[in-house]
Amino acid sequence: MASLWWGALGGILTGAAPASGVEVERPTPVELRWKVPVAAPLRYTLTATSLPGREALTQLDSTRPGLWGLSPRTREPRPELVLLPREVVMTAELARVDAEDLAARVTLTRVEVSSPEGASSKDARRAKALVPPVAGTVLAHSSLMDLGIITRHLPQEQHNLVALLFELPARPVAVGDTWALSMDLIGEMGFEWHGERERFDQARLTALERDAAGRTVAIIDFTLTIRDAGYYEPLLSRRRFPASDTASYVGRGEFLVEEGRWKRLSGEISIQAKGVVRMDSAYRFVLEPLEPARFLPLAAE
Repeated sequence: MASLWWGALGGILTGAAPASGVEVERPTPVELRWKVPVAAPLRYTLTATSLPGREALTQLDSTRPGLWGLSPRTREPRPELVLLPREVVMTAELARVDAEDLAARVTLTRVEVSSPEGASSKDARRAKALVPPVAGTVLAHSSLMDLGIITRHLPQEQHNLVALLFELPARPVAVGDTWALSMDLIGEMGFEWHGERERFDQARLTALERDAAGRTVAIIDFTLTIRDAGYYEPLLSRRRFPASDTASYVGRGEFLVEEGRWKRLSGEISIQAKGVVRMDSAYRFVLEPLEPARFLPLAAE
């Protein structure tokens, strides 16, 4: 880790002063912000599909955030193994509340439930199929600023959804600039956990391009990796239970700068956990705009 840090720092220092001695002009920053008219909310469809050959398994657990806001929680001492859906379709909406504030809402549209009987692995065949919420269930609801800053405290799974879809850099950025992500796909490990966490998260403005319609498109690349390794040691117990997990998100967004909205956002999210809590899931998702339609305006709660 130290070698990576010093290597990156060395690259910055050496790159700051070219051999010619000529100062490099910094690219012109652009402001990425949501531009939502009062009477015309933005609507998107979000489709998350389990990757082929990766049957999504999880154990219900009270300490971990649910993926896509769908995993129910339990406080049973021995969580059951659950087969997550093959496909989840949601509607994401962003509406104007006042001059600087917006309301975001993610609603469940459809769930394609996986069948344990047709699964390929032994674990998946003995798992229970997840009973999903009914269509129309609100999975996440939040307020945020035009700059994409979330202004409401949310449960982790709801925050992840809102951050994934609507979070933007809080300052103007130029090509090559990076900023941090607030998503946490794993969550807190609990007071009985003893271990170490490695985290790398970065959003990067990779390019500014013109599409066929002449609009400026900001190409944003997203990377998030979280790794935990250690053990659980329950109170009043002399036993230690080894555990580890890895979560990753890699995505790319195309943001229309002048219009202030996503043209497209896509990526892959995977989570693997071993030990006390087991999980193995990998989803590919795509966010695309819906045609304008009349619907009730959102209001911040």
